Order: sequence, then structure tokens, then C-alpha cells
Amino acid sequence: MRARNQKKPQALNNEVKSPLPFPEFISSTDHSGLSDAKTTEPLLLTIHQLCQLESALTVGGIRHLLFTKGHNIPGVYRFGRKLLFDRAEFVQGIKKGATAKIGGGSAS
Repeated sequence: MRARNQKKPQALNNEVKSPLPFPEFISSTDHSGLSDAKTTEPLLLTIHQLCQLESALTVGGIRHLLFTKGHNIPGVYRFGRKLLFDRAEFVQGIKKGATAKIGGGSAS
């Protein structure tokens, strides 16, 4: 064990400094492939944000869909316990029929 009066090794005392100040480093990063710079809509939405933007969807309806179909629906992502939705991908999945049959057995 190291005595209290000993200095730390040189590598631990020096911090790594960026050659550019932090704000310029962020602004010089190219994020053009992530989203259109003109839109302010977030890439991922919570269930409540999605339902506010898409009036045909309800929180209960989406939760029922997730309960019966699981989370393997296009545009649905998990971030820990939080559910996030890619609006365009989720709506496209609905249009392609990924949610055409939600639950229940066959009616005889």
C-alpha cells in the first residue's frame, strides 16, 4: 500500500485535454446523417408524445398491442424500462400490416 506522503504517478495527475474548446468540438461534429436540421421533432418519442402527434393512436391501444404482440414491432425500442417509438417507422409498420391482427383467437 502507498504511504500518504507519496505522490501519485505522473499519468494520473495529468488530465487529457482536448485540442479544441468544448463548444467548438461539439459544433464541428457532423450530425447530418441523423436527422434533418430543419425539423425539431425528436427521433424517438415516448408513448404519450406519440399519441399526441398521432390522434388515431391511444395509450391504451398501444399498450394492448405491446402486451399481445410483444416488443418486436417495427419502431418500438426499449431503453431500460422506458419504451421509445420511432414515429415514422412505427406508422410504416402499421401501414404494412404488422399490427393487423392484435390478439384473440380465431372466431368460430
